[in-house]
Amino acid sequence: MIKKLSVFLLLLITETAFAASANDLFFKANKQYDTGNYQEAVDLYEKLVLNGIRSGSLYYNLGNTYFRLKKKGKALVNYERAKVLIPNDEDLKANYEFLSSLLNVKQLDDTYSIYKKIYFAIRNAFSIRGWFFISLTLFLSVCFLLGISIFNTHFRKKVYMPLAILGLCFFISTVFFLKNYQANKHIKMGMVIVPKTEVRYSPSYSGAVAFELTEGTKAQILKTEGEWTHIRLNSKNSGWVETEVIEKI
Repeated sequence: MIKKLSVFLLLLITETAFAASANDLFFKANKQYDTGNYQEAVDLYEKLVLNGIRSGSLYYNLGNTYFRLKKKGKALVNYERAKVLIPNDEDLKANYEFLSSLLNVKQLDDTYSIYKKIYFAIRNAFSIRGWFFISLTLFLSVCFLLGISIFNTHFRKKVYMPLAILGLCFFISTVFFLKNYQANKHIKMGMVIVPKTEVRYSPSYSGAVAFELTEGTKAQILKTEGEWTHIRLNSKNSGWVETEVIEKI
């Protein structure tokens, strides 16, 4: 199932003429998908992406179309992009889990301590947007209670503990928001989009093979030098792959 609403385009584009053109492209791409012309649909969706359109519905549709073209890695990349914008979409969750099970990807995680694992689990429980709204809600709650306590001396004595708890929660949520924002800004993640690729110790075909990765595996992109990209899976596994086999999420 594809998303057919195109109102998101109007919200993201300020120029009326271009908005109409983008809407037309989106509807045409949907029609091509419905009639089974998947390559034509991909071309139209990708044209919207190249024009700077960022939308969960667009990435979701693009992922579905790549799946129809049997390009599972490309499909999963676009589902990952859609998750950032529409993290609670049920159709997206179902498709992402189904495709992940088909690819049977096994990520190589860092051997963190139990405390770091708990920290990352909490930090990644919500998106940047999610932590922002949590922080904003807590901040407004603190302001509301402070406002009431200023004008009601009887209520003031009862508000110390709730204010302390809300203030602490606001501080913690703000920290997680900032940490997520920094991680998203400075850490570039990519995904393998081919069935299998070799990771080498040096950026050359003559370099020794360190290990292999399969389609759908996520890795941190450290730098790109022409035809080669340096990636990192964890503190013990890194190397070079051909730039064309990995796509930035």
